[in-house]
Amino acid sequence: MAVGNISSRTAGVGVGLVVAFLALAFVGIRYILTQSWGLIFELAYLLILLIVFGIVADRLFIR
Repeated sequence: MAVGNISSRTAGVGVGLVVAFLALAFVGIRYILTQSWGLIFELAYLLILLIVFGIVADRLFIR
């Protein structure tokens, strides 16, 4: 298995994805908690967020 070099662009995009994920997770969970919707909505929101960010990361980094 070949190991490639990580460019600064790739690292920057990766950091941006992590920051965006954490920000969206924080805002979404905070909104769900203020609406008193419950744990199932929190878990569903985080699962959907993970799937979407996984697809985005796959498209950006796997070529």
